[in-house]
Amino acid sequence: MKKTTLTGIIMLLIMQLSFSQVLNKSPKRISIISPSQIDLSEIKKSGIDFTCGGKYVNNNLELELTFPEIQILKKLNINFNVIIDDLETYYKERNKRELPKAKSELNRLKSLSQFQKTLSVKDVFVNNPAQIDECDELDWAN
Repeated sequence: MKKTTLTGIIMLLIMQLSFSQVLNKSPKRISIISPSQIDLSEIKKSGIDFTCGGKYVNNNLELELTFPEIQILKKLNINFNVIIDDLETYYKERNKRELPKAKSELNRLKSLSQFQKTLSVKDVFVNNPAQIDECDELDWAN
């Protein structure tokens, strides 16, 4: 091989490897340590919605944020700790654990509700003019 071809291939591989080392862009659960009113105001101005899902734990604000939202916090110089690094994997594993329990609980509640159903039609159709309380049948043909 020629020297220029070999150099070109090596440069291409180096560029490919450097770009393939992408940061972890998964959503994360973070904790902002004792946020001040100024911090909260800056977060709100930046467009991050912490009213839905944000919660205070030991005077720290916990949020679940996407990668772009985390970059906004970094630009605002707001210090935070990462609690869960990859929320997608966290919820996937949690669902694998919890789903069998939830299904069995649902089946248990379904079986209980079948025994508690009333067989009385009168309880269902209160003050219905088409409801017949007597044993005699109506002559619907006339």
